[in-house]
Amino acid sequence: MTTGNKAVYSIVAVFTLLQILMLVIFGYTPYPDSDGYIKLARICIAHGQPYPVELHNLEFIWNVGAINAVVISLKLFGSCTPLLVTYALMKGATALLLYKIARLTASGKTAFIALAIYVLYPANYGEATSVQSELPFVFFMMLATYIYLRKQNKVMASIIAGAVMGIANWFRPMAMIFMLSLLVVKPRRRWITLVTGYALMICVIGGISHTRTGRFIYQAETGWMALMQYHWNHDSHPTGSDPMITAPGMDCVQRDSLWRSHFISWLKDNPDEYVGQMPIKIAKTYVSDNPNMCAYMSAKDKHKGYMYENISMKALQSSFPHYSPIQTLTICNLIFYYLIMALFIMGCVETIRRRDNKMMLTVCIFVMGTATLALVGHGEARFHTPYMPFIIICAAYFIQSAITSVHTKKAVAEVNPDTAPENP
Repeated sequence: MTTGNKAVYSIVAVFTLLQILMLVIFGYTPYPDSDGYIKLARICIAHGQPYPVELHNLEFIWNVGAINAVVISLKLFGSCTPLLVTYALMKGATALLLYKIARLTASGKTAFIALAIYVLYPANYGEATSVQSELPFVFFMMLATYIYLRKQNKVMASIIAGAVMGIANWFRPMAMIFMLSLLVVKPRRRWITLVTGYALMICVIGGISHTRTGRFIYQAETGWMALMQYHWNHDSHPTGSDPMITAPGMDCVQRDSLWRSHFISWLKDNPDEYVGQMPIKIAKTYVSDNPNMCAYMSAKDKHKGYMYENISMKALQSSFPHYSPIQTLTICNLIFYYLIMALFIMGCVETIRRRDNKMMLTVCIFVMGTATLALVGHGEARFHTPYMPFIIICAAYFIQSAITSVHTKKAVAEVNPDTAPENP
């Protein structure tokens, strides 16, 4: 093992230990979604089946993989702590995968810079204290991306990469964004093997669900519900006419179909309003980076409601300049996040200027992901989390490009001193 590799693995090891230390010191972080996963997991254990169960009693299909991960932890250990430790290890592994992907798409120097940014990013130390779906999704998606990029001409490797993407999709239905980005940036004759692996895993997951429930369920089905809930002006409808209300006896799949019908009907009559909401949704997604800061709060189990309200952009604005320690930390994270985003934008410009096809993957993921959120999302800060590793890689790419440019100019000046500017 070279000195450089030793440094990388040492940084990753320390980063992973800090994830576990965060868990030990601050404990579990309750979010509405994570608490909902735990509640549904307990229902599953009571029925002796994995999620989903009781389709008629479910309003919608939530993140299937995330809930079943909780089911396994509670069933085997009676606690979510082993799962949280697993997520802490996944977070450390994600840091290593980020480094390796950056080496494949850029260079070793860029990869080291990307790793440094990733481990210094304050928001990265809160995720593993909750059972939210983003962390395992990012891990499996990064793993799939690494496998595919490293051995893209190997049939079996591509199939495995596709299958891992299917597992990622099980946790959060966003895998198609990353798959399409890979296929656009890295077109190869064997790309079909990637899709095959993905489709096979989806068939396995959905097939198992079908044998139990009679429904082919392989991912969360919240899209149409969210589109209806966040796009429709519910206050403009009299009581009883709200399109979110469904008939008694409908199961969650039938409700989803009804919401789809309602939204498409609304969209036909309100295309301007739908398009006009897109900039707002994008702004809500990227203007804040605060949710993971909830992990640093004390006495989290005593908080009523969503703790995020204490560190929201609105709360930070109203508290100025008398900030609490957690609000101060949140602002520090925001500054770091905005710096990353600024460097990323410059990295995108540099990538396009150089026509760097390898680095175009990071740009493509961001563009496709943002477009998807604008089309079918509703705008939340945590929604940009899956894109952050690739945003950081592109930011590091710009930093290394700038360093290389400075060194090149310096070398030229030393070789041709006559061309260098005279000292005053």
